This record gives sequence, structure tokens and C-alpha cells, in this order.
Amino acid sequence: MSKRTMRMTLNTDRIHTPAAGVYDPARAHEIQAFIPEPDRHSALPGDVTKAGAIAMIAKGLRLCGLGEGTIAQWRCIADVTERAAWHAHDRSPVNWRRQCDMARELGLSERQWRRGEVALERAGVLARATAENGYRGRRSGEPWRGPVSCGLSLEPALANYPAFVERLAAADVAEAARLELVMNTRLTRRRLRQTIAAIPDREARHRAEAALADLEARLRPASPRVAEADVLLRWHRGLLDLEARLRRALAVTGPDAQDTPPTDTPTPPEEGHAMRSRPAPRPSKGSRHTFAIFTP
Repeated sequence: MSKRTMRMTLNTDRIHTPAAGVYDPARAHEIQAFIPEPDRHSALPGDVTKAGAIAMIAKGLRLCGLGEGTIAQWRCIADVTERAAWHAHDRSPVNWRRQCDMARELGLSERQWRRGEVALERAGVLARATAENGYRGRRSGEPWRGPVSCGLSLEPALANYPAFVERLAAADVAEAARLELVMNTRLTRRRLRQTIAAIPDREARHRAEAALADLEARLRPASPRVAEADVLLRWHRGLLDLEARLRRALAVTGPDAQDTPPTDTPTPPEEGHAMRSRPAPRPSKGSRHTFAIFTP
């Protein structure tokens, strides 16, 4: 997927913040921000690894408009969670590390880290399941490898994983259509320039070139390769419209529009009359008037 597609802005219509503790399975195709219920545990599909899911969700967060710093926080939080919990149905992966430690690893202040946690929570990939005093970790007396009780729960990320996959697939389709539009626009532009270059009348050719230059000054993006689809579409439609008007103008200036019919053999002078020079044929009306229809 191109960088251009990954910089698309966050579509807030597809991210909901329902009542606390509520996840709506009927809207499983949407990314939902929610607080997990204690007995709710989602799991990854069997063919998806923890590392693959982290990378996939990172792409989804980038597509939703989150910055690289916040995505680095997501990776830092998710990497240290228990691998088996990503596929378990009796627990969810939880990060129990302290904010100050993770912030220091990424070179952030604790305030910056907290803002990142809020952004990730709103994006539907984690929930701050901490105690009222902010405690994160296991219960007292619990074995070291026992399940983590308090911390940053990644249950929202697991529940929303199918929605992220669907969102990325739709973005891939949109990007393929955008790249095809880039190619079609370039083909149309080349065809139009070739048509203009073939106009025999100099004045008409200059007017056509001026019309193309005016259109591109108004509609052509600075970098077509990474331009938005709607910007490309306006440019392409403008090129097609100019091409259609140019072809209509060229059709009008065909042989039927000539003022003076061609002559094959000069007529011999009558006896007793001197030879008079025949005036040169006048230029076609069409080349002077018809091309005004596409003058900018």
C-alpha cells in the first residue's frame, strides 16, 4: 500500500464511543472504542500471529490518521504482552509496565505518553484497565507468569481486528482505483498533446496549447502520483472535455469548410487577352473562427 494511502485522515463516522462496557457485535465491521467487560475475551484467527496482528493494526492506525509517534507507542505496548493471550479465550493480553518506563524508552515525557494512550484508546485498540490508584500488574501473591490483572488491555484491538482487516482491504481497492486513474489521466494528456501538435494551422495550434496550459494551471496537481483521487478526477475530466471540444473543432475545419476549391490545371487565356496572374487561395474560415470554441 502506498504512503499516500496511509496518510488518509481519520474517518470518525466509523469509530464509535458507545456506553461503558458495551461492544455491539452487530457492528463488528466497524472499529469501536469501548471498555471491555471482565468476562469478555476475543482471540485472533488461528493463522494470524501476534507479530502479524501488531503490524496489521499499526497499518490500520496509520490509515486512520494517527502519527508515527503514537503508532510507536502501540508497538511498545503490544510487543511485551503475553503471546498466548492473543489466541486465548479465557484472558486478554494486558500490558502492565509503568508509563514512565515506556515513555523513557521512546524519549517521551509522561504527559506525551498519556496523550498517546488516550489517542489509542479512542482509536479502538486498547483500554486502560487500571486500578483507581493507577496500579498496573498482577495481584499480590500471584505467580510471575500468571495472568496480569491491571494495566492496558488490548481486548479492543482483538475485538476490532476483523474491522481493521476490512478497512485495509477497502483501502487497497481504493488505492488500486486511484493508480488506474493516474495512468488513464496520463494517457489522456499524452493523446491530447499529440492531437494539438498535429494541428496544421499555427494560430489554431497556439490557441489549443494555451487552452491546455490554462487547464493544467488550474487543475493539474503538483505530484499526480500521490494526488488525491478527487483531484485526479477533476483534472482527468477537464482533459477529456478539452479533448472533446478540440476534436469537434477539428471536424468543422475539414475539407468541407474550405472557401476556395482546389484547382488542378490553370485555365489557358482567351485569344487576344494577356495572361493575368491568379490570386492565391484564401485560408480556410475554420482555422480562424472555429477554434475559438476552446480558447480559454
